[in-house]
Amino acid sequence: MPVGQARIPMAQASGWKRIAQLEWTMAKGQREDEGEPGGEDTGEPVSQQDELCPWHDLVAPEGIFQIRVNGSRPVLCDGQGWMDILSRGDGSENFDRNWTDYKEGFGKLWGEFFLGLEKLHQLTKDEPHLLYVYLRDVHSNSRFARYDGFQIGSEEESYSLKALGRYSGSAGDSLGIHRGMKFSTIDRDNTRSKANCAEIYGGGWWYNDCGDSDLTGKYFNIGKTDLNGILWKTWRKHVFPLSITKVTMSIVSKSQNDQIEREWQSYDRTL
Repeated sequence: MPVGQARIPMAQASGWKRIAQLEWTMAKGQREDEGEPGGEDTGEPVSQQDELCPWHDLVAPEGIFQIRVNGSRPVLCDGQGWMDILSRGDGSENFDRNWTDYKEGFGKLWGEFFLGLEKLHQLTKDEPHLLYVYLRDVHSNSRFARYDGFQIGSEEESYSLKALGRYSGSAGDSLGIHRGMKFSTIDRDNTRSKANCAEIYGGGWWYNDCGDSDLTGKYFNIGKTDLNGILWKTWRKHVFPLSITKVTMSIVSKSQNDQIEREWQSYDRTL
């Protein structure tokens, strides 16, 4: 979010206004990144946090912060209290990776990345989180999906998608059918399908007989139709891989989101 611009309360920002914010963040993210989700301290001038992205004082910074989850790790915070956990936008990062890579995380925080399954488990194990999925196609059409009870299991549970909560949004619910599924990668097939879905689609996901979504599939930025592309079936139906070229998944804890809402309600009453 641009410096000096007041944050939009999530009661208003959920949906199309949050899409505008994410598009601004992506434009900003064209610069070189120094933060790596799978790495240690990168030297980037970041602030030290506990387990939450900053949001106080109505105007919050957007950028890379160190949080204490499974060790001190850099994460990308959006200034609204939300933490980005997956981002795709130019095909520069390889998402066809093994179990260890998906467990630890990979990529560049200002570019394409996946935060890491172990960090997602540590973040969500004690409290459900809100999950926000942003999608944009090659024609700049945008959609979103929002879930209010996102939780990821432990490695012993194969980082299963334990809970999602209720869906709302404009993209349709393409993740609900994956609820309860274990995570699968090219070298660890936990699907209910006879086929290795990770091998077919070229990514890692909570596949359910492959299923209705895969945001780590092969990247195509020229409108190519390919069943192995980035998938959100309820939006693009049978031509869904045609043009999804921008993806962001973000989370915020329920308690933190409630605090943000209360703060903004109090602020609004003073206006």
